[in-house]
Amino acid sequence: TVPKKGIHLKPYAYGLLAGFAVIAFYLGLITLTSDWVNARYQFSDYRWWVIALASGLGIQVTLFVSMRRQLKNQALKGAGASMAASGGMSATAMAICCSHYLATFLPIIGLPFLSAAAAGLEQYQVQFFMAGVLSNLIGIAIMLRKFRQYNIPAVAIGN
Repeated sequence: TVPKKGIHLKPYAYGLLAGFAVIAFYLGLITLTSDWVNARYQFSDYRWWVIALASGLGIQVTLFVSMRRQLKNQALKGAGASMAASGGMSATAMAICCSHYLATFLPIIGLPFLSAAAAGLEQYQVQFFMAGVLSNLIGIAIMLRKFRQYNIPAVAIGN
């Protein structure tokens, strides 16, 4: 497939949107389970992890949209699944960050037996963030491998 001429911003716009969506999800989840002040505090504590997760997913989305543009609706086996898995791991890592807040709400909604488990997950926040970042790196590697598999030159990103 011959790359189209000119630079198109669509892949980058989707990547930025995905990255900002990850940060909004993180802040929104903490705000819902706690409050805005605490969300800002948590973000300042874990900002580099959250930014790494957001950047990783943003890069994957940029690569995916660019690849779809180059290949014109051809089936991209594995590329979408890898992005979905990586995004799911990122969301899980961020949800774990808020799990100790859920411990107070679970008895109210009839799930008291999950309170201890939710509170206990907090101690593994960094490990979950690391797993999310690692899954992003694996997802990016899969996307780049797909670029090679379909003979799309690296300069085609954003075209």
